[in-house]
Amino acid sequence: MNVRGWILLHIAPFVFPHVIRFTSPIEASPYPASTGITTKIGHKYVFMYLCMIKSFFFFSGLCPSVCVIDDGTLTRIDKRMLRNHVRNIHIIPKSAGQQEMMGLRQHYPYTYRYHQESHPDLYTHNTCVYDLIQLPAYEKFVVIDADIIFFRPPTEIIRWLTGDDPTMYFMSFPSRYAATALGWGRVILTIFANLWNSRVPPIFNDGIMCGYKSAFAFSRLEQSIKPIYKYGLEHSWISLVLIWSKLFIDISTHTQTPIHQLKSNRYRILTVQSPDTRNSLTKLVCMHYIGIFKDRYFPLDALRVLKKTKLFTSHYL
Repeated sequence: MNVRGWILLHIAPFVFPHVIRFTSPIEASPYPASTGITTKIGHKYVFMYLCMIKSFFFFSGLCPSVCVIDDGTLTRIDKRMLRNHVRNIHIIPKSAGQQEMMGLRQHYPYTYRYHQESHPDLYTHNTCVYDLIQLPAYEKFVVIDADIIFFRPPTEIIRWLTGDDPTMYFMSFPSRYAATALGWGRVILTIFANLWNSRVPPIFNDGIMCGYKSAFAFSRLEQSIKPIYKYGLEHSWISLVLIWSKLFIDISTHTQTPIHQLKSNRYRILTVQSPDTRNSLTKLVCMHYIGIFKDRYFPLDALRVLKKTKLFTSHYL
């Protein structure tokens, strides 16, 4: 990296929040609705979320209903900013998930435990398994993480949102990453994949998921979480992959719902194995910035797309 690139990389985190504030508000469809986009966010990711949702609206040309679930850290100022930038946005408080959990405690004890217990390595991701699908009013949902930037129209998601496609979609790691970077985690995932007759675990990523609420029955969720406790994996990041994977596979098996992974060379996940993909961002549909790349590259790449689109007002395609 040259000196100019190094300087831009280090000033971008300070510049990005100010620039995204100057983008025009977007207007989502009213809530509640039968179809919509859901994201769980906290105070730290408000500006990332605004970039994600505005880039999605801009490149998709759609204005679906939008819902965010507060992880408990959103401030009053954060909520005001969200409502000012995304009109008709619906914000679900953390307490909503806690209240619903009390009603499930007796009949779905493992779902309750996984949601309520503290899992130091999972931040609040353990609550996403229930909250992202069950709390919003949407029957047909798209879950999109805040740390994603869109660079081109997401045609598969557009068709899914506007049509009657019964398929459920999920984001996936490149096979090269799954083969080399997961280490013992991949071995464990592969063992469970064989036990559960699943092709999903080694490459599953929950950055983007398209599905139907009615397919995720409480009993199905309970049966997906129960084995995690049996094998003592409830505090590991692997538990999330296994739970989501088993859910998708069970739904596919018992309801004959097709499931497909979004093409990883277009819906890209930035990993240590693929830093070169940042040199051709506009050829991608989107990028998911995970781990250390969330803070390191998201602000800089967000500024790049904001500049190219003139703050989401002009197409470069």
